[in-house]
Amino acid sequence: MSRCMEKREKDRDAVCVRGEKKDAALDDGRRKSSRIGREQRTVAQMVRLYCRHAEGNEELCPSCRELLDYAVLRLSRCPHGERKPYCQHCPIHCYRPEMRERMRRVMRYAGPRMLWHHPVAALRHLLRL
Repeated sequence: MSRCMEKREKDRDAVCVRGEKKDAALDDGRRKSSRIGREQRTVAQMVRLYCRHAEGNEELCPSCRELLDYAVLRLSRCPHGERKPYCQHCPIHCYRPEMRERMRRVMRYAGPRMLWHHPVAALRHLLRL
Protein backbone atom coordinates (compact mmCIF):
# COMPACT_ATOMS: atom_id res chain seq x y z
CA MET A 1 0.00 0.00 0.00
CA SER A 2 1.38 3.41 -0.92
CA ARG A 3 2.29 5.96 1.70
CA CYS A 4 -0.40 8.24 0.33
CA MET A 5 -3.10 5.60 0.78
CA GLU A 6 -1.91 4.81 4.30
CA LYS A 7 -2.13 8.49 5.24
CA ARG A 8 -5.57 8.69 3.65
CA GLU A 9 -6.85 5.72 5.64
CA LYS A 10 -5.47 7.16 8.88
CA ASP A 11 -6.70 10.69 8.34
CA ARG A 12 -10.04 10.88 6.53
CA ASP A 13 -9.89 14.71 6.53
CA ALA A 14 -6.69 14.79 4.47
CA VAL A 15 -5.98 13.80 0.90
CA CYS A 16 -2.47 13.15 -0.35
CA VAL A 17 -1.84 14.57 -3.81
CA ARG A 18 1.62 14.18 -5.38
CA GLY A 19 3.15 13.91 -1.94
CA GLU A 20 1.39 17.00 -0.60
CA LYS A 21 -1.22 17.03 2.12
CA LYS A 22 -4.29 18.95 1.03
CA ASP A 23 -7.44 19.77 2.93
CA ALA A 24 -10.33 17.52 1.91
CA ALA A 25 -12.76 20.25 2.91
CA LEU A 26 -11.03 22.65 0.54
CA ASP A 27 -10.29 20.38 -2.40
CA ASP A 28 -12.21 17.14 -2.74
CA GLY A 29 -11.93 16.91 -6.53
CA ARG A 30 -14.77 19.34 -7.13
CA ARG A 31 -15.09 22.99 -6.21
CA LYS A 32 -17.56 23.87 -3.48
CA SER A 33 -19.82 26.71 -4.51
CA SER A 34 -21.52 27.16 -1.15
CA ARG A 35 -20.82 30.16 1.04
CA ILE A 36 -19.15 27.92 3.63
CA GLY A 37 -16.90 26.41 0.95
CA ARG A 38 -15.91 29.85 -0.31
CA GLU A 39 -15.21 31.02 3.25
CA GLN A 40 -13.04 27.96 3.84
CA ARG A 41 -11.02 28.68 0.70
CA THR A 42 -10.69 32.37 1.63
CA VAL A 43 -9.52 31.53 5.16
CA ALA A 44 -7.01 29.05 3.73
CA GLN A 45 -5.65 31.72 1.37
CA MET A 46 -5.35 34.20 4.24
CA VAL A 47 -3.56 31.75 6.54
CA ARG A 48 -1.15 30.73 3.77
CA LEU A 49 -0.47 34.38 2.92
CA TYR A 50 0.21 35.17 6.57
CA CYS A 51 2.47 32.17 7.09
CA ARG A 52 4.44 32.81 3.90
CA HIS A 53 4.89 36.57 4.18
CA ALA A 54 4.63 37.49 7.88
CA GLU A 55 6.44 34.42 9.22
CA GLY A 56 8.66 33.77 6.17
CA ASN A 57 7.80 30.08 5.76
CA GLU A 58 7.77 28.28 2.41
CA GLU A 59 5.03 25.90 3.56
CA LEU A 60 2.52 26.10 6.39
CA CYS A 61 4.18 25.80 9.76
CA PRO A 62 2.57 23.49 12.36
CA SER A 63 1.02 26.45 14.18
CA CYS A 64 -0.63 27.83 11.01
CA ARG A 65 -1.68 24.30 9.95
CA GLU A 66 -3.38 23.88 13.34
CA LEU A 67 -5.15 27.23 12.94
CA LEU A 68 -6.30 26.41 9.41
CA ASP A 69 -7.59 22.96 10.40
CA TYR A 70 -9.42 24.51 13.35
CA ALA A 71 -10.99 27.24 11.19
CA VAL A 72 -12.14 24.75 8.53
CA LEU A 73 -13.68 22.58 11.24
CA ARG A 74 -15.47 25.53 12.86
CA LEU A 75 -16.80 26.72 9.48
CA SER A 76 -18.03 23.25 8.57
CA ARG A 77 -19.94 23.06 11.86
CA CYS A 78 -21.38 26.59 11.77
CA PRO A 79 -24.97 26.47 13.07
CA HIS A 80 -25.99 29.32 10.75
CA GLY A 81 -25.11 27.38 7.59
CA GLU A 82 -25.49 29.37 4.38
CA ARG A 83 -26.87 32.40 6.25
CA LYS A 84 -23.66 32.70 8.25
CA PRO A 85 -22.65 36.25 9.30
CA TYR A 86 -19.04 37.38 9.61
CA CYS A 87 -17.57 35.69 12.67
CA GLN A 88 -16.88 39.02 14.40
CA HIS A 89 -20.60 39.91 14.15
CA CYS A 90 -21.89 36.49 15.14
CA PRO A 91 -23.77 36.19 18.46
CA ILE A 92 -22.26 32.70 18.95
CA HIS A 93 -18.48 32.68 19.48
CA CYS A 94 -17.51 29.14 18.55
CA TYR A 95 -13.73 29.80 18.46
CA ARG A 96 -11.66 29.24 21.58
CA PRO A 97 -10.32 32.61 22.81
CA GLU A 98 -6.68 31.89 21.88
CA MET A 99 -7.64 30.65 18.40
CA ARG A 100 -9.89 33.66 17.90
CA GLU A 101 -6.99 35.98 18.72
CA ARG A 102 -4.66 34.11 16.36
CA MET A 103 -7.23 34.30 13.55
CA ARG A 104 -7.75 38.00 14.23
CA ARG A 105 -3.99 38.55 13.87
CA VAL A 106 -3.92 36.59 10.60
CA MET A 107 -6.88 38.52 9.19
CA ARG A 108 -5.44 41.90 10.18
CA TYR A 109 -2.25 41.07 8.32
CA ALA A 110 -3.65 39.18 5.33
CA GLY A 111 -6.92 41.05 4.80
CA PRO A 112 -5.51 44.16 3.12
CA ARG A 113 -2.95 42.10 1.18
CA MET A 114 -5.64 39.80 -0.23
CA LEU A 115 -6.52 42.54 -2.74
CA TRP A 116 -3.06 42.12 -4.29
CA HIS A 117 -2.63 38.36 -4.00
CA HIS A 118 -6.21 37.06 -4.41
CA PRO A 119 -8.31 39.99 -5.70
CA VAL A 120 -11.38 37.98 -6.78
CA ALA A 121 -11.62 36.14 -3.46
CA ALA A 122 -11.11 39.39 -1.57
CA LEU A 123 -13.85 41.19 -3.45
CA ARG A 124 -16.24 38.27 -3.08
CA HIS A 125 -15.55 38.21 0.63
CA LEU A 126 -16.08 41.97 1.00
CA LEU A 127 -19.23 42.00 -1.13
CA ARG A 128 -20.56 38.73 0.36
CA LEU A 129 -21.17 37.18 -3.07
